[in-house]
Amino acid sequence: MSLDYFNQERADPRDLLLREAIRKEIVPPDCLLAGAIVLGQHESGKDPCASCPCERERCGSSRPQIHRPDEDLSDPVEIRNLRTGDDASARKLNRMRHLERLDALVSGKD
Repeated sequence: MSLDYFNQERADPRDLLLREAIRKEIVPPDCLLAGAIVLGQHESGKDPCASCPCERERCGSSRPQIHRPDEDLSDPVEIRNLRTGDDASARKLNRMRHLERLDALVSGKD
């Protein structure tokens, strides 16, 4: 799984979590973050656009970027370290969704 699509012109159309986040208007239609990152941050109460280092002209977001003074966003290693907790949140969210789906299948509601 990729953390972002900054090196591509557009996000991967197979990223269903990103498509869901765009549909729910959590992020702009041209967002280049991975869906797991977006939904993980959103579920933990954070604005995915606030900490995203993507140039706003590329994604179309009008939300401000908020960076801590000690962050060096020019270093890709530092960017990966900033997202480590968010990736764990995204995995937890996915596990919860899978369990809900399995419960629905077992109970015959789906």
